[in-house]
Amino acid sequence: MDRPVGVYLISFLQLFLGAYLLSVAFFDYMYGSFYGGNDLLAGLALVAGIINFVLAFGIWGLKGWAWMLTLFFQIIHIAREFLSYFLADQYLGLISLVLSAIIIYYLTRPEIRKLFGR
Repeated sequence: MDRPVGVYLISFLQLFLGAYLLSVAFFDYMYGSFYGGNDLLAGLALVAGIINFVLAFGIWGLKGWAWMLTLFFQIIHIAREFLSYFLADQYLGLISLVLSAIIIYYLTRPEIRKLFGR
């Protein structure tokens, strides 16, 4: 079955984010460089990195559970970005907010939903 280009892109983004978060966790555990040695935040980065790797392979394999979890985490991400934008005036999150909205829109298209068995 041929995957649409958007599925490739989402899978790649999940894989890239997973690798980034795993490297953040690794360097924080080893050198305390990202979170100042805060083991809780480094542990959360580790868990999030593993989740993103699992989701990347699930999206690649057109698994329905990966579709649902990706939508769930994108909605959580949008809520977090809204809070950081309005409460902390962090404007850099707008790019990731727009990207999350595009991913949600794409995954909810009828032809893409059908690919994932939804």
